Parts: sequence; C-alpha cells; structure tokens
Amino acid sequence: MNLINPKSPNIILAKNNHFEKLKPLVIARIKRNIPVTNSRLKSFLIDNLKDILVGSPNVLKDLSKEIISVRGHRRYKKNIPKIFSYENFKKNKKYNAYSLATILDQQTCVYCNRLYTKTVSTSDKSITRPQFDHWFSQTDYPLLSISFFNLIPSCRICNSDIKGAGKMSLKYHLHPYLSNKVNYNYSYVLDKYNVRSFKLRCHNSKSRRTVKFFALEDIYKEHISEIDDLVSIKKKYSTNYLKNLKSILKSGGVTNDEIYRLAFGTYIDESKFSNRPLSRLKRDILKELGII
Repeated sequence: MNLINPKSPNIILAKNNHFEKLKPLVIARIKRNIPVTNSRLKSFLIDNLKDILVGSPNVLKDLSKEIISVRGHRRYKKNIPKIFSYENFKKNKKYNAYSLATILDQQTCVYCNRLYTKTVSTSDKSITRPQFDHWFSQTDYPLLSISFFNLIPSCRICNSDIKGAGKMSLKYHLHPYLSNKVNYNYSYVLDKYNVRSFKLRCHNSKSRRTVKFFALEDIYKEHISEIDDLVSIKKKYSTNYLKNLKSILKSGGVTNDEIYRLAFGTYIDESKFSNRPLSRLKRDILKELGII
C-alpha cells in the first residue's frame, strides 16, 4: 500500500474542488428527495454536508452512526442513495470520477503499487482511469458514496477481484489517507540450495491484516524475477554500483534521484512511490542487499 498525504497541495486542491463542485448538486437533491415536512433530516444533511463530502474517515464513520438517530431517517432511508449517488457522480458532465482522478494524479494502484492507474481522456472521450474503491461500502454506508476520503484510487484487481464486497475497518486495517506508516516491508529468503523466495514482513497487526486482506504476499510472489534482477546487479556490480554509475554520469549534472530512477526504473523517495509500479518492493530489496 502507498499512503496518500492529505496535506499535499494536489490532495488539498482535489478535496476543495470536490466539495465546491458537488455542494450545489447535492443540496438540490436533498431538497428534491427530502420533503419540507422532514426539517430535521434535511437540516442534518445540509448542516453536515461539508463533513459528509470531505470529512476525514473518522468523521465519516461517526456521521453514518449519527444519522440513524435523526427523526425521519428510517422513513426516507431509501432516498439517501439517490442524494449521494455514485452512479450519478460518474455520469455528471461537469464534474465526475474522471475529474477527480485527474486532480488526484495517482499513477499506480494505492493498494498494491503493481499496476498503473493513469487517467487518460480527451476533450470528447474518456479512455481510462483508476477505479474508486469505497473504503466504507456503498451498501452499508450509502451516505458516504461520494465522500472524498471514501474514494480510494485503485486498480480493478484490488477493488473488484480481491476486495469486492469485503469489509475493512479503521481499527484493524491501514487507510491510505489516515495511516502514518505502512509498517511492512518486502524481503527475500535464500535457502540452502541458493534458491530465492519472497517474504513480506509485517510489523504490527494493522499492516498484517491489510496485507492479508489484499493477498499482497501471494500476489508479489509472482514478482520474484524482479528480486532476481536486483540480486544479479549486486553480484555483478558490487555495492558500489550506484557510486560508479554516478561517476560516469556526473558530467551531465544527473542527480542521485535521477541515477536511482535510471538504474532501477523507480523512485527512492517514498512520497513518489505511486509514480511507478513496484517502487516499494524495489526500495526494500535494494536496502536489504546493501545497494542503497
């Protein structure tokens, strides 16, 4: 998993834009779907709209509990999915899932960091974008169907094939926007027959449950060839590989980060891991090998 810094400029921009674009649309739906006679439910939704649309994950969870006790909720519960409709959000011409994905600019799946999730569109055609996983499911939490921090940019495999209708918990799983540290690292084991095998080492229960939920260890075992390539570099070029490469390229004014990217096709800075697939895997293995 790659964490997303909620304080980074593009995320703040995306969050503010999300609220400003959706606010008038949602208010119109509230007025259309909740009758004037039900002033308490209508007031609750309008008064808490900013928190519903862009509140932190903890706030979202509290609001989902709170709305149940609001008078009139039971009677008009069926109208909540109409007001906060993800399907309508996807189809909206002025601001939609493509608009959000473009500003978020997450290049790889947040959950697995294996597949590109680039957003591609033209003036007249939407081509591809990441899927948006609903951390809190739409079925159980219809109020949160278009909430900013409940829309996690991910690949189809993680969102549809693996997670599906599975339920995650803030208490037991890592949340990309809320967690401070991933707390697991990729590793390899060399047996007595000199055969390499893959290992994912978790350092707390949250990371362990998250890794298991997304089957990351099983999936990453299929990337053992990436580890083989890095071990081969270690054997052929020694631990001075990057130092020697830098001495060759220094005349071109190449930075350490650029050399790392040229050598291994990825980034060393964790804040940029989402830009290239397998960034975390490569960084962890290179550290283990003593190359960086």
